[in-house]
Amino acid sequence: MATSFYLLPEDWKGLFNMILTSSQYVVWESEWKKECQKIVLAWPGRNAPTVDQLTGSGDFTYLGNQQAMNPLFYAHSALAAKAALTRVDDPQRGTKGSFVKIFQGSNQPYGEFVDQLQKAISREITNVIAQEELLKRLAFENANEDCRRVLQPLMSKPDAGLADYIQACRIVGTNAFNMETLAMALQKAGSNNGQTEGKAGNCFNCGKPGHFKNQCRAPGGAANKSRGVGARPKTVCPRCKKGFHWANQCRSNPMPADSQEQGN
Repeated sequence: MATSFYLLPEDWKGLFNMILTSSQYVVWESEWKKECQKIVLAWPGRNAPTVDQLTGSGDFTYLGNQQAMNPLFYAHSALAAKAALTRVDDPQRGTKGSFVKIFQGSNQPYGEFVDQLQKAISREITNVIAQEELLKRLAFENANEDCRRVLQPLMSKPDAGLADYIQACRIVGTNAFNMETLAMALQKAGSNNGQTEGKAGNCFNCGKPGHFKNQCRAPGGAANKSRGVGARPKTVCPRCKKGFHWANQCRSNPMPADSQEQGN
């Protein structure tokens, strides 16, 4: 609207008085004056405007005086008015605080998230180049898991812009995307189960399936070590009185006590 014809400072006051709440208007007017002060201080050469001229205050409260101003002043007054608006919080969203704390909700549309992020960045950062870099970076880092997965291939493309991000994330939440996500999850689960079964079915000692290393009876297995196979006793078996082996490994059948007495 401000680019098609000039608006007087009084017009900006009337416009924002209609669309903003009382508290919002107070904030906007204060920020507007600050922006106008920056313009006055940075004005090149002579014939710089005053803050009263750009804001329609003091002697320039009267419309006649505003209409007689240099048309160039109207354009700068408009720039200041729009810049001040970015510093006014949206009551429907509440005060979100720093832009680094804005994260996309699990079911929030990506475009809505980017819009919210852009407003917060423009409210806190004045450098336009820094705004663009921050927005592009946080549009990926602070997105939800589904959108980050979709955006990941674009991260390696330097020419990919914010418009590409938004277009790519349009599929998130659709039936086709949900089915693809489910298929990938099932495939991953099946792969993990297969790896687990393979590890559980093969002994790390002998390589054969059906038992673990701590159950393995082959040399080097824990079962043999617990039985003492790794080392023989230095005395004969107390059970059979023959051979150097452990009593719990003895295969001979002991004679009954009554048979021993008859033999004696």
